[in-house]
Amino acid sequence: MDQAVWLAPTILIGTIAFITTNIDNLLLLILLFSQPNLRKRYIVIGQYIGFIVIVLVSTLGFFGKFLLSLAWIGFLGVVPIIMGMRRLRELLQKRMLKQKRAVYEDAYILPDLPQSLVRLVFAPFLNLQTYRVTLLTIGNGSDNISTYTPLFASGSLIRTAVLISLFLLLVGVWCFIGYQLARLPAVAFTIERYGSIILPFAFIMLGLFIMIESGTLLLLYQLIKLR
Repeated sequence: MDQAVWLAPTILIGTIAFITTNIDNLLLLILLFSQPNLRKRYIVIGQYIGFIVIVLVSTLGFFGKFLLSLAWIGFLGVVPIIMGMRRLRELLQKRMLKQKRAVYEDAYILPDLPQSLVRLVFAPFLNLQTYRVTLLTIGNGSDNISTYTPLFASGSLIRTAVLISLFLLLVGVWCFIGYQLARLPAVAFTIERYGSIILPFAFIMLGLFIMIESGTLLLLYQLIKLR
């Protein structure tokens, strides 16, 4: 009975905290799942790795050992900006040279290994696509860190463990929802028809949003001003 007293409110608060801090991440997932050259398992694994990093950074606040401010973490916003600029360059090249859109190749290839269980398990962890998603997730997690840190610090170790377990479960739910939304006819039609134009600007805007929300642009201005 005593466990139910704190367990139910903890699950409720944790669910609310996850949803409110991951609305933008859901949009990111829809964007990622809509790209045919990105394998689904790379997106899911990249999401989990990135979210585990976010949880670890937030947990450092539980012990009072913050290593990096949110403004420095926000510099990861340059990752989607670079991705957006690369896609914009590809779009311009396609228009000018009338060539097919370039497709990103896997960064790590296992040419001599058989199609075994080992390859299926470890290949996603050796692929650059996975870590692109990881960096996007971390860079987009400044609001998560600012919310989870006091949430973890205000509770006991057991309660924090329950919250972390809940968050990891909800990441899987979030990936499923993002995948299903990306497959909706209206969304799929829009992305198929206008995706090559929308995606570069969407990534660039996402990167700028991350840097503004994290206070990174203000930090960058202050660093330039000091020189």
